[in-house]
Amino acid sequence: MEIDKEARGFKIWSALVIVGIVMICIVLAFLPFWESIFLKMKKSAMNYSQLRVNTPENTSIVYIDGKIKGETKEGTLLVTGITPGKHSIRIERKSSIPGFYIPFEKEVNFEDGVEIEIQWVAGPTTESSEGVLKYFKRQAVSTDFTTVNFIVYPPDAQISWDGKVLESGSYQISVVDDKNHELLISSEGFETKKVNLKVENAIRERHLDVVVEVYLYRIPVLTLVNN
Repeated sequence: MEIDKEARGFKIWSALVIVGIVMICIVLAFLPFWESIFLKMKKSAMNYSQLRVNTPENTSIVYIDGKIKGETKEGTLLVTGITPGKHSIRIERKSSIPGFYIPFEKEVNFEDGVEIEIQWVAGPTTESSEGVLKYFKRQAVSTDFTTVNFIVYPPDAQISWDGKVLESGSYQISVVDDKNHELLISSEGFETKKVNLKVENAIRERHLDVVVEVYLYRIPVLTLVNN
């Protein structure tokens, strides 16, 4: 009888071991599947950033961290699914002459859930290029307003905000509403540029500041040559 009990116990124990081994094999077999499900859930829970590039009247290739993300066909390209953090952006204007146009290059920090905007017209030189770059940065100390930081090129350009002339050069202004504002940048020898800016309430509620970089186009000077 004792031998039968031992044999029965051994059979039960062996069966449990076999079941355990089978379960482990099943789990291992489906591990890649569950990993993919987990990654999809993690991605869906993350607020990605996006980049909107506008290159009027030309087609440009857009790179992020050295990888091609597409072309601005019909002047515009929207890149979605960008992970928050610092990324290098490069915009190359297409030309039949390689290297004819100066590429736009800049490292920008992407905040989650917001869109960075770049409008860029590349020229053969830096001064013959023009554009506007708008991005965001988190406030060091949370406030009830949004600070708009203007960075202008040339550095001594005149800034006007809703018709009010501000100091020349880079400037900061606090915004407490979500109205449309008009930014006018001008400098002698350069084309004046107008930028419309609206700070959404969601930006202020998330305690983000806005950075607007404006690059003016230098007007070519024609020199008359006397024969």
